[in-house]
Parts: sequence; C-alpha cells; structure tokens
Amino acid sequence: MDENINIVKTQAPVIYTPQEVACIFKEQLKTPAKVVTIEGVYRQNPKSGNYYGYFYDSLAAQNSNYEMTLVVPAALREKMKDGTLVQVSGVVSKELRNRCSIDLHFNVTRYDVIEENVISEDEQRLMSLQAEKSARGYRNVDGVLEAKLFRGEKPNICLLFARGTITDQDFKKGLEAARSHIDFVEENETFAQISQLRAKLGQLDRKGYDVIAIVRGGGSGIKEVFDMPDLIESVVNLSTPFVTGVGHPGEKPFIAKVADKDLGTPSLLGVYFKDLVNRVIDQREKSKAVLVEQVKKQFEERITASEKQNKELNEKIATLTKDSEANRKLHAEQMVVAQKQNKELQEKIVEMNKNAANAQKLHADQMVLSEKQNKELQNKITELNKSAEKAQKLYKEQIDAMQKQQQTTEKQVKVYEEQAKSFNENITKMQQTNAALQKSLTEITTQNAKSVKELADAKALATRLEEQLKQAEKQSRPVGLYVVLVVLVAIIIFLMSN
Repeated sequence: MDENINIVKTQAPVIYTPQEVACIFKEQLKTPAKVVTIEGVYRQNPKSGNYYGYFYDSLAAQNSNYEMTLVVPAALREKMKDGTLVQVSGVVSKELRNRCSIDLHFNVTRYDVIEENVISEDEQRLMSLQAEKSARGYRNVDGVLEAKLFRGEKPNICLLFARGTITDQDFKKGLEAARSHIDFVEENETFAQISQLRAKLGQLDRKGYDVIAIVRGGGSGIKEVFDMPDLIESVVNLSTPFVTGVGHPGEKPFIAKVADKDLGTPSLLGVYFKDLVNRVIDQREKSKAVLVEQVKKQFEERITASEKQNKELNEKIATLTKDSEANRKLHAEQMVVAQKQNKELQEKIVEMNKNAANAQKLHADQMVLSEKQNKELQNKITELNKSAEKAQKLYKEQIDAMQKQQQTTEKQVKVYEEQAKSFNENITKMQQTNAALQKSLTEITTQNAKSVKELADAKALATRLEEQLKQAEKQSRPVGLYVVLVVLVAIIIFLMSN
C-alpha cells in the first residue's frame, strides 16, 4: 500500500431525536427572569381541575384573540371572578409538549382588579355553553370515521355550505381524493339568518349522518354568525358529531370551541378528509402486510419443524439400516452354521418336517383355541363389567339403605333413650313406692304380730273363761257370768277379725 495516500476520516453527523431538538429550542427561547405584570380579561377554565393546588385558566386581550395560559394558585382563584379585567403579576415559564410544541405559561403570584363584569351577557352565555359542552364531552370524530373506513364501509358526511359560497381549490381537491371512500352530501343554507341556520342543523341532526361539517370561508360576518349564543346552543345540543372548517387562518370563531373537531379553514378540512382516507388505507395495507408476514412466519416455522422431523427420521432410518446390515451379517454367519448342521442332520430332515407340520397344525389348533378363549374371555369380561355395574349399583343401593337404616336406628335410639329415661323415672318412682309399701308392710307386720299376741292372750282368756263357765254351769249358771262370757266371746271375735 502506498504510504503517501492520505486517509480522510469524515465525522459522522449528529442524529437528534424530536424531543432533543425541542429541548434545545426551548433552552434557546428566553423568557424574562423577573416578575412581570400583564393585563387582560380573566377567564376561568371550566375543564381545569385542581392540579396539586393549581388551576389552568387564561388571560385574554381585550382587543384581540390572543390568550395566555395562567397557572393560578387555588387560594387566589377562590377570590378571582370570571370576566374581570385584571392586572396579574408573576413569572413566565416554558412547557414542552409531546408534539414538539412549546407553550408559555404565566405563573400568577398576585393580582389587582381593574374593572369587574367587563364581559357582556352574550360572552357570559357563550362561556356557560362552552362549560356545558365540556361537561357533555367532545366526541371522537377521528375514531368514528376511521372505524368505518377500516371496515371497508363508506362514512356518510353532510357538508353544510353558505348559500352561494365559493370554496377554494384545496378544499375541492381534498374532497375529490376522498370521495371514493366517503359519501359526501352537500346542503346549502343562508348563514345570515340564525333562525334558519338553527332549523337546518336540527333537520340534518335527525337524518342519521355520521358527521355534520359546516364549511365557510373567512372575511366579514364571521363573528356576527359563528359567535351568536343561539347558534352555539344549537351546536351544543347536536347528537351528531360536529366538525367546523370556518374562517381564515388566525380567525377563531367561538363555534370552533364547541365543535367536536375544528380544522380551522375549509382548505384544511379538505386536506383532513384526504389525509384521513390515505392514513386508514395505509393502515389497512400495513395490517394486511402484517397478516401476510405472520402467515409467512408460521409457514416458515412449520417448514423448519418439518425439516427437523425429516432430519430425525433420516437419522433413525440410518440407524435402522446399520442395524439391518448387522442383522444380515449375523444371518449369513448363521446360515453357514445352519448349512453345516443341515449336512450333519440330513437324515433327520424328514422327521423334522413331520414335526414342523405337526407343530404347524398344533399352532393352528392353538390359534383357534386362543381365539375361542379370547372370545370367551371377552364375554366373561363383559359379564364381569355388567356384574361390576350391578354390584356397584347394589352397593350404592345398600349404602343408601344402610344410610336410611342408620337414620332409622338413630331415631329409634333417640326413642329408646327417651323410653329409658322415662323407665328410669318410673323405676325411681316404683322404688319410692316400694319403700313406702315396705314401710307399711313392716307396720302391718308389727301390728299383726301384736294382734296375734292379743289373739293368743284372748284365746287363753277364752279358755279360762270356758273353764270358769263350765264351773259356773255346774254350780248355778248365774246370769252375770253368762253375760260376761258373751262379752268376752264378742271381744275375741272382734280381735280376730282385725
């Protein structure tokens, strides 16, 4: 290689991301590094929530359409009134957005009221209608149209023009590019008559369009028509998604604030329809390409798996072939040995053939017997299965019967327990009664013994009396002794009866 050749090294260009470029420009943008005071009409944002103690409102110039975002502390916001001309003091900050836009925010630290109620009744009504629209929510026009286009359906869009209006070429080109995929229906109305325009919007709202778009170029009469509270109220009450393409660049009619989507000008509206169709078609094509790629990938994966299986099968075939060759070699060796043995055992061939025939016949008989046994075995298995099913059914029935018997037994045991309890109580009562009877028997026995003794004494007395009576009879048989004898006999009979 020639040593005189100079090698020139070129430095690779620096590649930035969108966020890095936006951050660089953000740092290059200089904002006042001190407290400044600005004046304008304070407007509270009804859609702003409390973000860590701060609200995002706006300050509008009195004689222009320019507005600045105000970051207002919650404590100050409670004291500030909507629609008041104020002077606010604070510092300016820069906020970087996702779409590489840089917003200027004014962070309020104090304020002074210059004039209250500088907003007219119409402006107050417009702000109220904007708040109502925010509460109802803005419809996703892009989502509605893209969903239909992606499914291959044609959206039905009504274009409302001012009677006698002339649209520019960009708008017409956009419509022509989109007509193959969108059905446009053109309507005309006199925009100067607000009542007629409101009636027309209500009529179109009932026809079931996917989107209603109002189209008008800029110039004189924009504010007089599209800032009218009555018209804004009709737009807020529409049930059909509403799109605006009204005015020249820089003009901001109030109707754009309550539209579901604002394109700014008719030209941009036409471009929007064209870009929407192209974007969805491109997405559909990409989706088809992705689907084809997925199918292709699946097919390649199947081919790879098939090749792997073929490789494994070939390896198995090679192994089997190798084993087959070894078997053939072994078979050849065995054939040599067999030939030697056949030569030596030539005399036994006939007998072996006979034995082989007998064995073959025996094998056939065994096969027949085996088939018969298999059939019988299958029949037995079938019977066993049936028996098992019956046994299982019987077992289940026995289990159910046992459970029922157990329940009956438990009930009987419970009855027996109650009867035993009652029997024990009766036994106790009988024992108490027996004790009382025993006591009475003892008393009766004692009394009987006493009575027996008295009876014996009475008998002895009666014997003596009889003897005395006999003696008395021998003597004179007096009446007194006879009476005494009668009394004693009565006493004895009384005692014997007790």
